[in-house]
Amino acid sequence: MSALALADPIPPSHDNYLLCKLCEATVQVVAPLADKKLPEIEEKFIEKCKQLIGFLPLSEMECKALAAREIGPLKEQLDAGVDPAEVCKRAKAC
Repeated sequence: MSALALADPIPPSHDNYLLCKLCEATVQVVAPLADKKLPEIEEKFIEKCKQLIGFLPLSEMECKALAAREIGPLKEQLDAGVDPAEVCKRAKAC
């Protein structure tokens, strides 16, 4: 037997790993604030987003664009009773 046969298999690559993690982080911000108004939730998301990707160029602009595009639909799913653990799966981010 070769050493290669004894090695642990390489886990499958997930092309959307970062998208999934960003979605999960977004849900963690939105879920506890689901009873708040959308602008307040977007503001909290932008703060968290800048903490996560603030080292990237144009991060503030990207975070604002993500908030404007994604927070509303995520909030709607949560308001409709979708379990927070399922939101990113339904969005096909995970």
